[in-house]
Amino acid sequence: MKGIYDVAEWRNALRELRDHVRSVKGTDVEIYKRLKFSFDRLGDLKIQSCFLYCSLYPENYIISREELVEYWIDEEFLGTGSRQELYDRGHTILNRLENNSLLEKVDRDNVKMHDVMRDTALYIKSSGPRFMVKSGIGLKELPSKQEWGEDLEKVSIMMNNVLEIPPNLSPKCEVLSTLLLQNNKSLQSISESFFQHMHSLSILDISYTNIEQLPNSVSKLEKLKALVLHGCYNLRYVPSLEKLEALRKLDLYHTAIEKEPEGLEMLSNLTYLNLCIQSLKKLPVANLLGFLVCNVWYHTLNQVV
Repeated sequence: MKGIYDVAEWRNALRELRDHVRSVKGTDVEIYKRLKFSFDRLGDLKIQSCFLYCSLYPENYIISREELVEYWIDEEFLGTGSRQELYDRGHTILNRLENNSLLEKVDRDNVKMHDVMRDTALYIKSSGPRFMVKSGIGLKELPSKQEWGEDLEKVSIMMNNVLEIPPNLSPKCEVLSTLLLQNNKSLQSISESFFQHMHSLSILDISYTNIEQLPNSVSKLEKLKALVLHGCYNLRYVPSLEKLEALRKLDLYHTAIEKEPEGLEMLSNLTYLNLCIQSLKKLPVANLLGFLVCNVWYHTLNQVV
């Protein structure tokens, strides 16, 4: 679709693509083939994964380049290297996606995924391992148990109005790797049973919610690599992290915890730790020195030991 600038053409393509998602027939097939061709031309599986990831955001959402690259790092789409090297690699991929008209440049710091491209990405991931994307649509409750299929790979329920995650919801999602719940600012509680069957969970983002405690069941998510609790201003309790040896990123920015989580010293793979917490009374410097590479942000503390 590169070179198509007429808004009417884009709108028409979007309508036809959405019809195609419901029923593949007629000219819809040709529309999809052209869009899929642009996707396939990327060649590199990791770049394709980066593109598909953008569909987890709400429709017409303006996405921060920095935030997007941070997620790609968490997902290990960008390989290995120093954080600066990974950022450079991520921005290079963003530029390539823009140049191939798969993402739209908003300004130097932000991009957007056109509705046509988002629908294409969601169609590509409509079969297993698949995405479930219900971001920014005003949900007050999580999807029903029936919607949490066993073939789900990534779930995005970000930017809704979910109030709670009830005890009767314990989805059997054994291959689920990414769960995005951020910016559900009304969310106050998560049941202990919710994570019970999510043994493959690697990325968990609950940032900017109103929870006061993290369920103890999080302690059993042994494949977890990124736990993001950024901006959970009322969060006072985080369970033991001792068994989360795979954890590479822990973001506790502006939570209300008063001491570091139990088992922090066991996280030998940790490379990113954000302890910018006004309520934190001690910084466990001795433990942090054991990490070979660790980026640490922390607030002015009452006492440092």
